[in-house]
Amino acid sequence: MPAKLTVLALLLTACSSPDDTAEETQTSTTGSSTAEDISFVPGQLEFGDQDLFSSQTLQIQLHNTGPEELFIVDAYSSNESIEVGTPSALVLGNNNPVFINVTWTPSSVGDVAADISFDLSSPGGDTWTSAASVTGSGHGPMVVLSPREYDFGEIKVGCDAGISVSVSNAGDEDIVVEDLIVDGTAAIDMKPGDNDDLPWTLTPYSTRQVNVYFTPDKVGDDAAVLEFSSGSETWSAALKGVGAVDGEETVSYTVGELAKAAAFIHVADCAIYAYDQSTLDAAVPTLFETLNDAGASYRIAFLRTSDGEMQGSYDYIDETFSVSQATEAAIEMYQGGCTMNNDATFTTVFNAVEKADDWLNEDELWEESKISLIGINNDNDTSSGNATSNVAHAQSLRDDSDMVKFHAIGENLTGACQGSVPFTGMIEAVEMTEGVFLNICDTDWDGHMEKLAAVIMNGSTSIFALGGTPLNGSVEVSLDGVNISEGWTYDEGLNAIVFYEDAYPDPGATIDISYLTSNGC
Repeated sequence: MPAKLTVLALLLTACSSPDDTAEETQTSTTGSSTAEDISFVPGQLEFGDQDLFSSQTLQIQLHNTGPEELFIVDAYSSNESIEVGTPSALVLGNNNPVFINVTWTPSSVGDVAADISFDLSSPGGDTWTSAASVTGSGHGPMVVLSPREYDFGEIKVGCDAGISVSVSNAGDEDIVVEDLIVDGTAAIDMKPGDNDDLPWTLTPYSTRQVNVYFTPDKVGDDAAVLEFSSGSETWSAALKGVGAVDGEETVSYTVGELAKAAAFIHVADCAIYAYDQSTLDAAVPTLFETLNDAGASYRIAFLRTSDGEMQGSYDYIDETFSVSQATEAAIEMYQGGCTMNNDATFTTVFNAVEKADDWLNEDELWEESKISLIGINNDNDTSSGNATSNVAHAQSLRDDSDMVKFHAIGENLTGACQGSVPFTGMIEAVEMTEGVFLNICDTDWDGHMEKLAAVIMNGSTSIFALGGTPLNGSVEVSLDGVNISEGWTYDEGLNAIVFYEDAYPDPGATIDISYLTSNGC
């Protein structure tokens, strides 16, 4: 508007040059006007009480009682919430008022005192500014959000970051927040319960905090809007972030026949007296649930006495047993006190392997079966010989030495729990055969049983282990180069892909398992 007024004023000045008509010359040469000749009607614009952000328009008249015409060069306000409209005319003649609309839209509570100013110019080139005062008072509720925009930046998938968004009433009347939502990606959401006590009443100058978290579940951009509503009014804060990862891994397998797996598990019940054997009893069903759910073909014997004799009603437990039957048989095998138990796991399992030759090497498939030798003990192993010679003996049981592994539940750090000592010998044997060593001091052994099931079956069943821990939802499986979304599941306890029995791939097929990884938050 000021530029427009300036251009028009220059044009009018040009029109008042000495070449003008006699009538115009007579009007403009009767004398000179001065600032004292300018007046406003009314002398002051009074808006009174006004609702915040609601506009009201009043009119003011600009009068010239001087002898010559004046030009309105510019019109403006000293307060940005007050807008001065375009004058009804840009030439201000004697007793010929110009009308101007003035609009006020209060943006804060309290009184406003401002000026509206007019830059005037005479035909002779004199200039001055005349101003009128404006008053009013803004009232009502006023929501202020902080921050109005927030960027979480890069956050690793599976990790989270948080921000507190403040909602304040900067007005002088109550405001009722009736609804509060996060609209957008599910990765950005409020802390549970932050909107449970709606509606809120925000009194003047009060503040509430809303906690918002970004928990990306995929790589890439995420965005959402935190919205507060009261009636038809809505206020929002824009939030965004980027899901990131450390890397991507792929493991590949060539599918083989569903082979056989055998395990000999020595429970040194005298030596684990400090750990109530009911812990093992309660966890054994998980071992068989995991094996059976995976469709494994297995034979497992639990051992108690160092002569390797099988105790109880069965020589071994296999996949034909229900979970409850297998659990009952297992407990019968390893319970019975300290008879002939000398904490000698190596001796016990080798004697058992020799006595089990008829079913361990029953046919060609069983002759190629994997053997897991497992000790459960919170004491030192007293078998003769060292770990190196015992591992060599174990690996001689199969043509492929990788088909025999040692695993243990024991103590590998002195003093980790009361009454325990390192499971010497087995610690080294597990490391030498790349087996798993689980902490006997843990009170919940369900996870131990899942891991033992996984290592017993690894490479011989429908379970295909991952190399690292995948980020949630990132696992993809392809069969001979074609992505497949059905027929398998990711088992977190096993950290492996498990194929359903009716969806097991044909032998010779290639399985590629890709997943995203993170080194931590």
